[in-house]
Amino acid sequence: MDEFKSYQQDLMIGASLAASIPWGKYNSEQRLNVGANRSLIQPGIGASQAIGPWRLELAGMATVYKSNTSFMGSNTLSQNPMYSTESHGIYYFENMAWISADATYYMGVQSYVNGLPINDSQENWRFGSTLSYPINKHNSIRLTGSKGVYSRTNNSYDAISVAWQYRWGGGI
Repeated sequence: MDEFKSYQQDLMIGASLAASIPWGKYNSEQRLNVGANRSLIQPGIGASQAIGPWRLELAGMATVYKSNTSFMGSNTLSQNPMYSTESHGIYYFENMAWISADATYYMGVQSYVNGLPINDSQENWRFGSTLSYPINKHNSIRLTGSKGVYSRTNNSYDAISVAWQYRWGGGI
């Protein structure tokens, strides 16, 4: 724990790989289902660079979907991958509070039924900010807000949240 307190971040690069298999009950006669009846895989890569009290982060991800061959009966629903990128500028205060400015961009997911395109390709921009303020070494309050600034499919929304965070372990 003492070594962790004196840790100084430099450049960190990471990668992730997530996958999902079909889950839930799927009814091929319904357009909307709890179950997805298809698999997906999500490779991603990101980097974080510390510059004094600042952290600059950039990450990118792709979501690749397997086709659903039982869509609305025996039709085939397929989709192009969804690509996303997000960036964060984070400032850490002496008391371990931090504030961030965030941007997220999504694009892709053009869908096809039996090879014919559906006009549902997505492109979305969101901007946001987060403030995390420590109450003590185990507890903090987090305020988050985000705003949709551009949406090709008119599904933009604004969000505000308040969260209580608890940190297990020895704390800092």
